[in-house]
Amino acid sequence: MRAIGALRAIALAACVGLLAGPSLADIKSFNAAVKAGNFKVAAAEAVATWPTLTKARKDLAIIAREFGFAAMMAQDFKAARMFAAEAMKETGAGADADDSRALSAVLLRAAEFRAAPDDYTRETLMAALRVRESAPGFDGITFVAVQALVDHDFGWLHWKEALESSTAAVKIASAGGPSYRLSLMRFEMVQAAALYAASGDKQHVDKLKALARRAKDEIDNAASDEAAARFVQVYREIGLWAEATDLEPSPKVAVAIITPPPPAPGPELRSIRLLKSGPKRDETCKRKLDPQYPPFPPQFRGSDKFAAMYSYAMDIDDSGRPSNIRVLAGVPNSATAKYVIDLLKEWSMERETWADRCSLAQKDYILTLKLLPPPR
Repeated sequence: MRAIGALRAIALAACVGLLAGPSLADIKSFNAAVKAGNFKVAAAEAVATWPTLTKARKDLAIIAREFGFAAMMAQDFKAARMFAAEAMKETGAGADADDSRALSAVLLRAAEFRAAPDDYTRETLMAALRVRESAPGFDGITFVAVQALVDHDFGWLHWKEALESSTAAVKIASAGGPSYRLSLMRFEMVQAAALYAASGDKQHVDKLKALARRAKDEIDNAASDEAAARFVQVYREIGLWAEATDLEPSPKVAVAIITPPPPAPGPELRSIRLLKSGPKRDETCKRKLDPQYPPFPPQFRGSDKFAAMYSYAMDIDDSGRPSNIRVLAGVPNSATAKYVIDLLKEWSMERETWADRCSLAQKDYILTLKLLPPPR
């Protein structure tokens, strides 16, 4: 059986990967730090321990990779590169040795990319990942590497590159099994958004909508609120990307306020509660925020395919003024949503239908904005 070392079965959700076995009993401090999730201490232990190890030992490449992974997680990229280069000195022959060197190359290129992300380090990492794809199974080093690549490409909205890296990431996360459902869902979101940005084909919007339904099912079917909460953010992001593909311009306003549909009759679902889409509406106490100063749609890569979408939570006081405004999610990213917050502070809640018992005050009011493009 081909094998590439102990990190194949690492559970990155807990960030734990251990060197094990009697031949590795001399690095207990490293193991203890990794088990505790303290990669900074683990990296320091690795650097201190490495000169004391016998360089003729057969498991040296595995140790070097484990040390390098801990260093990369601690963002000590210089040490990570050193350990990866040591791991690549492995001289064995055959499929197992080839797989081992391929994984060491991924670690080296990932450390180089994390230290200095540019076109060259991105391409060398992508090339290493392509070679690694020929080996079976799942490992934590490859997962962390491809995740960094997707985050970079999608963060900069480099659609061609994001499609390439997310396609690789979908394959890698799929091999990780059920523990990686959340990561797989996010990679599929990037892949569908990139495909739509490249083609404009609405079938990729359908994929985004189907992903949102899957995320909602994960929330409702999770064993606990804590387990469900992991899927709330990805649900919001997927939903915004799907909604952002509707570019129908408005002749009157540059901003649309997206109102969630009322919950369906029946028992309250966990998704309704955690997503705060609201209880059943009281038609005698309807209210809405009045946009005093509508924001202008920002220009970003893909503006011809996507609107800017921002989702916020805020508190409303008795006079209808918002405060404690928090960004929940944003398209093209949550950072661009922050520039609208100062404008939102000038908005006010207004009454639509009212009764004496009604109040403008509300905690955790959810507001979703779509910044529409100007008419063509």
